[in-house]
Amino acid sequence: MERIMGVSCGLELITLPYGHQLRLDLIERHTTMAIGIAVDILGCTGSSEERVATLNKIIQIAVELKELGDFFAFSSIMKALEMPQITRLETTWTMLRHQYTQTAITYEKQLKPFNKSLYEGAGMVFTMWEKSTVPLVIPLLMLLERQSAIFEGMDWWENHDRGCEIMFSHLETGRFIAQNAALYQSNAQQALEGKRKRGPVILHQATHALPEEVPSY
Repeated sequence: MERIMGVSCGLELITLPYGHQLRLDLIERHTTMAIGIAVDILGCTGSSEERVATLNKIIQIAVELKELGDFFAFSSIMKALEMPQITRLETTWTMLRHQYTQTAITYEKQLKPFNKSLYEGAGMVFTMWEKSTVPLVIPLLMLLERQSAIFEGMDWWENHDRGCEIMFSHLETGRFIAQNAALYQSNAQQALEGKRKRGPVILHQATHALPEEVPSY
């Protein structure tokens, strides 16, 4: 398909006008992942300990994804955790700080600032794209699909003092991503080799983070 369209990969396609449908598909996938994670947390209708344990496991998975360089999935988890339906679970967050103090500290002091810097296109984060396995393309997609994806309400650059700088950074990052698809593939292969033995452990954690009955959505 890429050859028919005259591009070398999907990362290049999303930067072009006729990559419209792919951009929409990726935005939908990112949003669906976030909603699914939020449902997993909200679906814990048993004890408070069950919901706190689920939240703890999901944050641990976010840490693993960050270290792996999968910023697409990482930002999807962060999107879920920052949804109003999740942030207003005050009892759950308080219990997390008491029972899983290190996890709560990691989330507040490391994950949230890092996620914010990704979306704001901070210079120090831009250099990390070279270590990325799945780059964060959502800011670029939202920028290119403003009319189609207006429901997201993510035009953050319009209400930011560095709005123009942020927009330019995401456009520049998009070009960098399109030109380095082979690098991401190589990074992913190396990361998978290094994480292969840990894969079953992460999968086990993710599985046990879910409630016994996951609501359909």
